[in-house]
Amino acid sequence: MAKSTQPAWVAKLRRQLKRAGEKDLDFSRFGADSHKYRLNPPASEETIAAFETRFGISLPEGYRDFLLRMGNGGAGPFYGLYSLETADPGQLPDYPDGAVLPLGTQGCTLMTGLVLDGPDRGRVIYYDEDQCSPPTLMREADFLTWYDRWTREVDRRL
Repeated sequence: MAKSTQPAWVAKLRRQLKRAGEKDLDFSRFGADSHKYRLNPPASEETIAAFETRFGISLPEGYRDFLLRMGNGGAGPFYGLYSLETADPGQLPDYPDGAVLPLGTQGCTLMTGLVLDGPDRGRVIYYDEDQCSPPTLMREADFLTWYDRWTREVDRRL
């Protein structure tokens, strides 16, 4: 039997995402009707490298691995994850500690992002584009741990 070249976390996240979709067939969870628990196809190494070169950045390892092994956008918290083709990194006026890559919208001006540099590199941050409230760093140390928590919470709460 051939060994899988995928890390164990890939199969785990795919199982959790599949279970969530099977439990929420009518997409009653907030935002699920937009992503339907489906990921876009993974990004190629060339696509990621071109994105990094275009913006002069280096994506955090966990998010980069997710793009390569899971999908380039699609299923995720709220209305889902943006693809690289629809996300432009930048500095948040009220978060001077690092540039942020928008990962998706929570609705209205509330956003989910990924810190690209500085002391919080690789962590997910929630922020308001209108700056009506300060940005909030999520408790997880990296993107993969944050995404894992989301898939587990969706599965448990349905």
